[in-house]
Amino acid sequence: MLLAYAPGMDPTVTAATIGVGGTVIVALAGFWANVRNTNKATELTLRTLEITEQGQVAERYTKAIEQLGSENADVRIGGIYTLERIAKNSADERRTIQFTLGAFVRNHARWPAAEDQQHPTATVDEHLPLMQVRAPDIWAAVAVLSRRLPMKDEQPLYLSRVDLRGFRLDDARLPGVEMRHTNLARARLREAHLDQSDLTDADLRQADLEGTHLTGATLRSAYLQGANLSRADLRGANLSDAILDNTTLTGARANDATIWPNGIDAERRRELGIIEMGQEGQARTSMS
Repeated sequence: MLLAYAPGMDPTVTAATIGVGGTVIVALAGFWANVRNTNKATELTLRTLEITEQGQVAERYTKAIEQLGSENADVRIGGIYTLERIAKNSADERRTIQFTLGAFVRNHARWPAAEDQQHPTATVDEHLPLMQVRAPDIWAAVAVLSRRLPMKDEQPLYLSRVDLRGFRLDDARLPGVEMRHTNLARARLREAHLDQSDLTDADLRQADLEGTHLTGATLRSAYLQGANLSRADLRGANLSDAILDNTTLTGARANDATIWPNGIDAERRRELGIIEMGQEGQARTSMS
């Protein structure tokens, strides 16, 4: 602040005014210095908190991995749910956790379990306990994966060659999942989201897939004997060479992009109660 002395001005007033102006300048300079110092302190505090949080996440992740290696199923389940909580709170860890849980399932529920085991088995073991009973940790891991949150550069979920017989989880969300050669006999996945999934050569005998979303899914050479696909969305699905003996397809939706195995022509589809959808999503009469 610059003040010039003009003729007729009271020198005392002028000096006082200049003094006040100087005081204001000094006060403003001190204020902005305090602001800068406060900002630096805040940035330092936030960075410290971030480093501390990262350390805590790493510690929790390491402990959860140790729990996955436990011989106690309850401890393994605890580790699985800890990883789910970490993934919810830390988007950067989601890809790693998805890979970890996927590897856990593939390594602990391999199919075939032995090199000489047949796929598919000669018959479906109807006395095998449900997965929640015989392998609750595997069930928990797949359930957590079905609830996974979005992430950057999302990668496919690999659950191929896995034993998921008797797995039950309605409304599971596993779009794009790779389940090639996986055993899902007697599984129940009603209303599940399996769009764009790859179920090539999968054993789905007696599986309950009522209302399941299978748009664009690959079911080539899948074993679907006795399966329930009523109300399933099969638009754009590839079922070439799939076995559909005694498969329930009443109310299943298909379109011109759906690929059927030999013998499932338009007349046969009408007999099975399949609904043919037009380009605008409207049901239409099957055409030969």
